[in-house]
Amino acid sequence: LTMADEATETESEKDPVAGLLDTPLTRDGTILGTPAFMAPEQILRSQADHLSDQFSFCVSLYVSLFRQHPFGPFVSLDAWAVRAVQGEIDPPPTGSAVPARIQAAILRGLSGNPQDRFSDMGGLLTVLRFDPRHTRQRWMLGVLAAVALAVAAIGISHWVIQRRQLCSDGEARIAAIWNPSRAQQLEQIWVETAGEFGREAALALGPHMEEYASSWARIYREACEATHLRGERSEPLLDRQMSCLTRRMGEAEHLLTLIEDGDRELVSSAMDAVLGLQSPETCADTAAMVERLPRPTEPEARAILDDLEADVALAEAERLAGQYEDCLTRLQELVPAAREIEYPPVLAEILVLKGFVEADLGQAEDAESSLLEAVAAAERGRDDHAGAMAASNLMWVNGYLEGRFDEAFQWGEFADAKVSRLGGHDLSQADIADARATVLLRAGRYAEAREVQE
Repeated sequence: LTMADEATETESEKDPVAGLLDTPLTRDGTILGTPAFMAPEQILRSQADHLSDQFSFCVSLYVSLFRQHPFGPFVSLDAWAVRAVQGEIDPPPTGSAVPARIQAAILRGLSGNPQDRFSDMGGLLTVLRFDPRHTRQRWMLGVLAAVALAVAAIGISHWVIQRRQLCSDGEARIAAIWNPSRAQQLEQIWVETAGEFGREAALALGPHMEEYASSWARIYREACEATHLRGERSEPLLDRQMSCLTRRMGEAEHLLTLIEDGDRELVSSAMDAVLGLQSPETCADTAAMVERLPRPTEPEARAILDDLEADVALAEAERLAGQYEDCLTRLQELVPAAREIEYPPVLAEILVLKGFVEADLGQAEDAESSLLEAVAAAERGRDDHAGAMAASNLMWVNGYLEGRFDEAFQWGEFADAKVSRLGGHDLSQADIADARATVLLRAGRYAEAREVQE
């Protein structure tokens, strides 16, 4: 086809397609590759099918034949999409040797309404297959060149769609644990357990869980698209983020199950328990996760780690539900397995939680032992978030439970250093401030405690 307008090609020393291959993004993470060849329904994120492929094919033919884009110079993908939908196609150059029937076929394939295009690629190719006014060889050589370009554009379009679909299942995953049916079921159970109070508690809980689910799905999509669409993050980092999100979802699922089956007392404390769930935002903290040791790649080790993390999620739910003895028993059983797997970050998390529960039960000596080991495991695993939490809890144990204020404030400084290394935005900052204020009050330093709380 490029031979059909040799004069035009001779005058052009620059491939007009080259600029199109570098078309910039106009929506964060929406398009990647060669968006200049995409159909308007793809750009606008509507349903795309074989008719979209036909549109991409015809854009490629148009560029190859006429050395220009059918919708003019690039302004934005939205502008191109609007022009396509409205049928505002730039006319072919005057004097082009491309036969009128070929031009008409391409323009039909560029119709903004997919239903106005050929019903399939076969119909389009039938028109393009032979031109009696030119030798078959010249047209076929041109068609093969244009087809190669079109197939590349279509292939990338499919790749983008498949990748976007890969990143769209977060909503369905989190909806499996929180949805209108689950909310209604919870309300019915609580009404049976606690009467009108149960109904009010369920209604108060709903919006918070909806916000939690929305945040979880958003972070899931952002992490996936940053890796699979935009190429901004590595696969090992995505693996850590997805593991974190799985933990958060597991904690929420287990907690909902526990409070559904609870008595009136648990219903009355359910909101506090749900508010105590770690936010999915912890999984968006890429600064912390980049530094942490990558998860093991060996299938056996990964399977053991997955099981450990699932059990930790259940233990965290038990803690939030006030089932401290069950939680502590579970964690005591997990510690040996976590030591054996030799993945320090999960050992640090287990020991931080174990020390927290032991402290709540007044077992100061056991809590200190667990937390000291957690600090060491966090250091080996390059996990500054876990290190900050372990140090914060040590500040509380040494200061509030044992009255060892100098040691307590040293651990507070250690926790601050960990947060500072994470950029000063770690979500554990509030916990550190609460622990410091509590110890200051215990030490009788009321003015300083008030400053920390402010």
